[in-house]
Amino acid sequence: MDVSRIHSFDCNVAIPPPRVLDFDLPSSELHLFQIPLQCTGAAVIASATSVPLWEQSYINGDVGGLLKAMLEPAHGFGKFLVILLSLSVVGNMAMTFYSISLNLQLFVPFFLKVPRYVFSTVGTILYVFLLVLLIPSIHWLIV
Repeated sequence: MDVSRIHSFDCNVAIPPPRVLDFDLPSSELHLFQIPLQCTGAAVIASATSVPLWEQSYINGDVGGLLKAMLEPAHGFGKFLVILLSLSVVGNMAMTFYSISLNLQLFVPFFLKVPRYVFSTVGTILYVFLLVLLIPSIHWLIV
């Protein structure tokens, strides 16, 4: 059995040679969710000018303000969703910190002695700490 080697960010993965089905399924799954989500985002931004409250919220609070204004009719559940969306950024940043740590280790060989998860952990702790410090300035999101 012929096995191809693929070098990804930080590991060496052995997989069988690609077939059409191997590529089409993962690719279609990505497109199945990304395309409607991006079209919804484009529709939201395009329609923001048609509702005065949405437009003012977008001008004052960027995308977060727009989402809050759109979810306002849902009352408490809308606030819950806005907070949940805000906190989901932390999880995305943790993965980005891991990628940044790989690049840091490539550019500064001294950092090869430090495990990559340490960079991710420290970066996430710093991010959450800064978020807690900024809570007074973003109280409009919670109120």
